[in-house]
Amino acid sequence: VHGKPSKVTLTQEGKAENSIFAGMPDTFTVARYHSLHGLKERMPSCLEITALANDGVVMGIQHSTLPFAAVQFHPESILTQPTHGVKILENALTNLKYNEDVANGATPSGAEIVGELEKLSEGELRARLSSAQMSTIGTKSELVIRLALWEHKSREAKAGRLVLNDMSVTELAELFRSLGLPQELAKQDEKDEVMEALSSCLFSS
Repeated sequence: VHGKPSKVTLTQEGKAENSIFAGMPDTFTVARYHSLHGLKERMPSCLEITALANDGVVMGIQHSTLPFAAVQFHPESILTQPTHGVKILENALTNLKYNEDVANGATPSGAEIVGELEKLSEGELRARLSSAQMSTIGTKSELVIRLALWEHKSREAKAGRLVLNDMSVTELAELFRSLGLPQELAKQDEKDEVMEALSSCLFSS
């Protein structure tokens, strides 16, 4: 399923206050871009299914005890309503925290990050993205989402919780694309090149 809009429905777990879908409609349209997907019957007990497509395919999961969650669609796509994509990002940045982050008060909430970024002009957003070598193409909402994702991943990398060397080529390439890095920076199947480009992006000031 590539570039196809599809309706997803939240499960009871997906409606929980700590879910990345908290405060969202029970059903909404998203952009699906995938060939593979997780099987409900093979999900480990530590992973809760938070969203399902009309055809029964798992569209969202969240770890029961750790601050990990994932979606099988693209929140930043134009086929996913921008307000829903931004809400998912806000929830992820707000709810997916390690206990020490909360205790130290060191990490601003997702809502705070997005709120601050939305105060910037499109020109200012593009300047920040450009300084990190990221794509400056898109609507203001898309620029905010991309920059908020960068802020989250950059903090994770600097804190040592996102270790590029431990990631597979596929995972690195997906992060490379999600951050909107230009294709000419690295060949997607060359791990060293992709790691170098990501490192330069994530550790930029």
